[in-house]
Amino acid sequence: MHTASIEVPVLKPLRAESGGTIRPYAASDKDAVATLLVRAFQSSDAEPKPGMAAYLNEVYLDAPWFDPELASRVMAMPDGTITGFVGVSAMPMRMGDRRIRAALISSLAVDPASSDPMTGPRLLRDVRSGPQDAVVSDRSNAVAVALLRSLSGEVFRNYSFDWIRTIRPVGLAIDTLANRFGALRLLAPLARPFDAFALSRSLRDDQVRWIAPSRSRASETFADHDADEAEIAALIRRFLEAFALRPDWSDADLHVILGDAARKADMGDFVSRVVTSPNGQPVGFYLYHLRRGQVAQVLQIMAQKGREGIVIDRAIADAADRGAVAIRGRSQPALIDALMERRAIFVPELATVVYSRDEAVLKAFREGTAFFTGLAGENWMRLNGDRF
Repeated sequence: MHTASIEVPVLKPLRAESGGTIRPYAASDKDAVATLLVRAFQSSDAEPKPGMAAYLNEVYLDAPWFDPELASRVMAMPDGTITGFVGVSAMPMRMGDRRIRAALISSLAVDPASSDPMTGPRLLRDVRSGPQDAVVSDRSNAVAVALLRSLSGEVFRNYSFDWIRTIRPVGLAIDTLANRFGALRLLAPLARPFDAFALSRSLRDDQVRWIAPSRSRASETFADHDADEAEIAALIRRFLEAFALRPDWSDADLHVILGDAARKADMGDFVSRVVTSPNGQPVGFYLYHLRRGQVAQVLQIMAQKGREGIVIDRAIADAADRGAVAIRGRSQPALIDALMERRAIFVPELATVVYSRDEAVLKAFREGTAFFTGLAGENWMRLNGDRF
């Protein structure tokens, strides 16, 4: 990861009606923005954890894809106080021979103490007015969706679901409750005999069971192995060719994305595995985080066309072997049919929203031929899952 700070060029500031000024995020804003994010997302006045402020500069200023024309924004008051922030990352994309400039927005935050209800809309309007071909958001909550829709953003439901595949139902129930009432996690050992009994019964035949690892006869003839960053990066480039609209990542881009994705201390161990056919050829890979007895959180599954189900089967089986109670990921149209066949449950929690005047870009999202969410989103960032 780059260590030298990149200064944002001075752009003409936008005066807000509240007296604040919208301007590009600068390196010197890191501490104030870190404090704002803690207040907005954690409802806490506690000091940001060590490393958080420095990471904001790493991801929003020092990343290899940084584009000063597609910079993050802050709402700065006359006294220097920052009351709003929207993270913006340039995401170069390609459609055939065309290069597409996309601006990925993340971490939209407004100070809860702010009296100006228009801070969020003004920040998003300022981003929308930039020179990019598209503004994309991977994980918008209901408030952000309403704001983006008011600015002519379009919600794409085929990218807007989380999917969950149960493995150990009693363990999953305890883990779900423990996320709200932490002491209940002490009951986890009591779930194991019940889940072991249910699993043993469901594995006695080849029927697709909603709680069993999906070990079909076909998937049993395939294998998987641990993979390093270089192997995964090479497969990403190979599988991206199947998508009409796809990220145009450099080697440096993938190094940062995959490196940061692996560093999620709050999410447990990082699993990176490649699935191979009986003749040893790679047909896909899966990346996820796991703490034993909890839900495995999938970052990315990619597969050769027609092999999606095999790769998902191997991922479910691997997570089951490592003690996961369920496996969960972000929807992508290329995987939905295979996931439905494996009794995954789809949950509409966070939405994918796109704003673009380019009909070809919107068509790719409508038809599900754009590669987005997962690695091509904000889930890889350490702000999501590291100890900040």
